[in-house]
Amino acid sequence: MRCDRIVMTSEQIHQPNSNKALADIRVLDLSQEIGAYCTKIMADLGANVIRIEPPEGDSLRHKGPYYHGQVDIEKSLRHFQYNTSKRSITLDIEKPEGAALLRHLASRCDVLVDGYPPGHLAGLGLGHDELSKANLRLITASITPFGQRGEYSSYAGTDIVGTAMGGLMALCGFPDDPPNHPAGQQGYHLASIAASAGITLAVCARDLDPNGRGRRLEVSMQEAVSVSTLQTANAIFYTDLDTTPNRVGLGSAGGLGRTILQCKDGRWVSFIVPPDFWDNFVVWLVENDLAGVLIAPEWADPARRIEDSSPITEATAKLAALYDRNDFFLEAQKRRLLGMPVNTIDDLIVDEQLNSRGFFVDVEHEDLQETLTYPGAPVVFSETPYEIAHAAPHLGQHNEEVYTHELDLTDDELVDLRSRGVI
Repeated sequence: MRCDRIVMTSEQIHQPNSNKALADIRVLDLSQEIGAYCTKIMADLGANVIRIEPPEGDSLRHKGPYYHGQVDIEKSLRHFQYNTSKRSITLDIEKPEGAALLRHLASRCDVLVDGYPPGHLAGLGLGHDELSKANLRLITASITPFGQRGEYSSYAGTDIVGTAMGGLMALCGFPDDPPNHPAGQQGYHLASIAASAGITLAVCARDLDPNGRGRRLEVSMQEAVSVSTLQTANAIFYTDLDTTPNRVGLGSAGGLGRTILQCKDGRWVSFIVPPDFWDNFVVWLVENDLAGVLIAPEWADPARRIEDSSPITEATAKLAALYDRNDFFLEAQKRRLLGMPVNTIDDLIVDEQLNSRGFFVDVEHEDLQETLTYPGAPVVFSETPYEIAHAAPHLGQHNEEVYTHELDLTDDELVDLRSRGVI
């Protein structure tokens, strides 16, 4: 098996990113947890992303799991994951001097992404209207649970709220059981993906605008999740057929024999019989003396299979039990049937397909004297690579670089601001 991984070293951190898609974009990141993935995408695409944290560090640093179980704000694995390729400065924007420094930074930036409740930044004099007075080109993007207006706009909401209110949770689980929370922070991720796409479009629109005006964007996590829930024709099912899609669990759907099967080695596969390849499935069953009633011509009719899928489910369960997982996968593929491994994290790390494409990246953590493996690019560009430039920064690691070198504050001013808790 090939394992083509890229190791990013400290020498590469300061290499120019001129060949990256967002190399000329400067971003202020106040996105909180709800938008951390949005700014990670932009940073790994080459944007100069400055993560603005309160002096005590943002919430991601205070959540485990931690590296080797060491509870430390510099060793949160969540922080490691979502803040790659970014810089970090500390700033208390609730203080007047902190707000003034943010305004100064915003006057020199292209994009500001925030995850604060609606009206919070405007109340500090940091809303889009105020900031754009000094920087007409500034694009602001607010990512919140329910958007900037509407009945619920002032309500708080975490990832579980987004997946519940967006309808996704209702589709997850078994028909007779309560809904399940989708794993992997789908609400936060869907909101972040929507925001990153919107910001990219806003940058293009600004560049095409004769006046170079920035735009104001708002992203509702509920709406981002609802798009995922409803775009799979569920809205049409409801409005046209008066049907509310429900959870299907591991059972059959549409007579396709879709289910999760346990193989001889105790591992799991997902299995679907495509309608056009029903005969291939029956032949496989016959070869293993498992066809039973399914060999009858009437079962070739999809309508018949929809009426009663229990013989299909029983036959596929027995079939899978004859094979180890990988053998079942290869045999199903040879027969043009959709038998796929249900991969765990362990499986993904050694997956031949992912590794042959160089998906995983080993990133050097100098302070840990170790490299850690990260998932790589969600999209591959032919000429402007998406890549992790360096590990997540320490809290306030770039204070001096930003405040003294870029905002021209003196060392004494920096010491004074730090002593008063502004930075």
